[in-house]
Amino acid sequence: MEYDADINAINEKGATPVHSAVNANCGLLVDVLLKEGADINIKDNTDIYGNTAFHLVNIGKSTGKMKKFVRLLMEYDADINAINEEGPTPVHTAVNANCGLLVDVLLKEGADINIKGNMGINLRNQLIIQHECKLLVDLDVLKYINGYEGFMNSNIKCGGKFLTLDQKLIHNYTINF
Repeated sequence: MEYDADINAINEKGATPVHSAVNANCGLLVDVLLKEGADINIKDNTDIYGNTAFHLVNIGKSTGKMKKFVRLLMEYDADINAINEEGPTPVHTAVNANCGLLVDVLLKEGADINIKGNMGINLRNQLIIQHECKLLVDLDVLKYINGYEGFMNSNIKCGGKFLTLDQKLIHNYTINF
């Protein structure tokens, strides 16, 4: 900026100034950084995930602030469907955090529900799995699903365990999120 600092410099924690500003919910600073040419789609290296700014949107914001924040990021061409190293998009991340408000905002802004993560799960299946996973484990239903002949199986990580879920079982559920 004024002293020719690298606006996309990575700090000792692996984040750029934009990542830090998004993480701190500082929309004004994000706006200033983006106006100065910061790259909104850089992936951080703070962990193994490689998150973009969209993955870091704080789910604790009020609905109005959240909408403004998402629109600010999109105004600067942030990729609403960016995939991090683990596979989820920002909308998948919002679902994982149980933040229906952010999911709603992202979907209204055009998030693609058909993108699949590294395990081949799209948003619809993710919602179904999250909704039903605890019930399946609690009721020990898996012993009846695993090994059932004639069905295509898929491995899903749930609560630290890999579960084999029947694809037909997944497709028979509807979720009201």
